[in-house]
Amino acid sequence: MADFFETLDYHAVSVEELCAMFGTAVDHGLDNVAAAHNILRYGKNIIAKKKPKPYKSFRDLWKSPTKVVQRFMLLFVLGIIFAILSWRLDRQPIVLSLTILLIIINLCRASFFRFQAWSTSRIMKSILYLMPSECLVIREGRMSRLRIADLAVGDIVVLSAGNTVPADMRLIEASDDLRFDRSVLTGRSEEIEGIVESRGEAFTEARNIALMNTQVTNGRAKGVVVLTGDCTVIGRISKLTNTARKERTIIQEEISRLTSITIIVAVLLSVILLSRYSSLLANHKGFITLGETFTLLTSCIASAIPAGISLAVALVESHIARGMRKVSVLPKSLSTIEALGCVTIICSDKTGTLTQNKMSAMSAG
Repeated sequence: MADFFETLDYHAVSVEELCAMFGTAVDHGLDNVAAAHNILRYGKNIIAKKKPKPYKSFRDLWKSPTKVVQRFMLLFVLGIIFAILSWRLDRQPIVLSLTILLIIINLCRASFFRFQAWSTSRIMKSILYLMPSECLVIREGRMSRLRIADLAVGDIVVLSAGNTVPADMRLIEASDDLRFDRSVLTGRSEEIEGIVESRGEAFTEARNIALMNTQVTNGRAKGVVVLTGDCTVIGRISKLTNTARKERTIIQEEISRLTSITIIVAVLLSVILLSRYSSLLANHKGFITLGETFTLLTSCIASAIPAGISLAVALVESHIARGMRKVSVLPKSLSTIEALGCVTIICSDKTGTLTQNKMSAMSAG
């Protein structure tokens, strides 16, 4: 990522050269044709979200605790197969009832886990879209409000105090009191001065560059959009975090081991019982039928499933989350709680990362 930004000189060239690069003008901005051409060339101003692949959803069943317990549904499926075979052989109503019951339980559990995953993802998406949806832009000589997603490289954007920077921009006009809050990127609470001239810094450190998602805390400014979407600093960071490999936590390893052992024992026990009853069928005809054998195997599989483990894990994590909330700690996800279970000390040199960038007087003498 650093190599990419080291090659950029948008902060070092003159305003006239910069406008010539993108076919724009300070007072006129882009025309609609040039804007459409730049969007096709540089892409829309949208940070791409990582889309899960179809096979990834199945693979995820083996990772987090709330999903690891879904592996027991494999035993449910095996039990349903045995129940169907038993009913096909004996045609007993009780066996048909058992089969339907197992299917209903399996569908209910699958629906519950899918709803839980959907509701969690919906909450996370709502957090991602907290950024304002419009900004003030000069297009074809007119100032108007434009959707941030429709911004093009070369657009002239007007910023004022309280605005969120909609893209990476080169400042071309700035008031003397212009200040930016870059704590969302750097973790530092100090406000950064915004200027028009270049002082020889790197692109990411330049004072005449306004970075996407940072806040304008004071003053007014006008800038030329130079990077949009995934090419911005925040877009590159988002891409790196999406491709990072996630490691299992301790509780994930423990529950994964429990489910693996339970499944292996249940399958081995089913094989042993099947071989034993097969010999009884051969040597003692009439003692037990093949349909009854599969019914017993169904009971064996169903009894091996710890039905309360998912509820126990959810209750424990919810209790921990409530306890953390009482001391003003808001975990981002359940996996955060799992990881914090084995943490004793957290070290950080960035105050703004762990706090609200605020100081409060507890007493005054």
